[in-house]
This record gives sequence, C-alpha cells and structure tokens, in this order.
Amino acid sequence: MNKKRNPSDETDAEKSGSSGIPPEAEQEIFDRLFRQMSVSSDEMAEILERHGVCGDPDALQKNYRKRVAQRLMAGFRDSEGKREVLAGKGGAYYFVPLCNDLDALNDIEQRLQHQAAGVNGSSKMVTKRIGVLRNILDGLKGVRRKKKTDSKK
Repeated sequence: MNKKRNPSDETDAEKSGSSGIPPEAEQEIFDRLFRQMSVSSDEMAEILERHGVCGDPDALQKNYRKRVAQRLMAGFRDSEGKREVLAGKGGAYYFVPLCNDLDALNDIEQRLQHQAAGVNGSSKMVTKRIGVLRNILDGLKGVRRKKKTDSKK
C-alpha cells in the first residue's frame, strides 16, 4: 500500500537523486516517455502521487505566491510589448529602463543570453527532426506515386 512520503523518510539512494523523485517513479515516467514518445504533466503527476511524492504545504504556498508575483512582474511591458521588469540574482526584480545597478544588469543580460542559447539549441533540434520526418514523408509519397504508375502499366 502506498503511503504519503515524508522527506525525512527518504533513503540515502533516494536522496542522492538530483530530482528528489524515487527511482521507481522516475523509471516509470521514463518508460512511458520512451514507449509513447511523450508523457503529459497530468500522467507524471499521477505517477508521482502513486509513489507518494508530496511537498510541504507551507513551501508549496510560498512557491505559489512567488509564481503569482512573478506573473505580476512579467506583466510590466513597454508600448512594444517588451518586458521592462526583469529578475536578477536572489529573486530581486529590476525596472530595467531606470536601473543604474551595473552588476544586476550584467547578471540579467548574461542569464537572458544563456536562456536564448538554450532555446535556440532546442529549436534547432526540433527543426532538424521536422526535416527528417518531412524527408521520410516525401519518400513515402514518392513510393506511393511510383506504385500507382506501376499498377497502371
């Protein structure tokens, strides 16, 4: 029977995982991902619930409030729709058009460039996979056309 897990009940093996997810749950998620080539967040949540993964209610509320505040800050936009308030180190938000803190601005710029590089890398991977699938589909269409012309003879 699955019981709710308390972080202090974790074994050393479970604590060693960087995700904080029990190895069995992690394996179930990966099995589903690689078997179906996708896994939804709802499916992962169900798996984690079955394995008794839960968080501290106070910490969950604090994180929720931080997300709400982050959405508020993300709503500050200029007339062209660009964000004017950006996060720096330590969870501090800066109104960039009037910010005079060079260290904070350098940190924000570096993080944005790092995020952009990550997104660009992921975009290239997706574009490459689209190209592979289109080539396969084009090849299959060519085989179908060829079979149709062969059968007309």
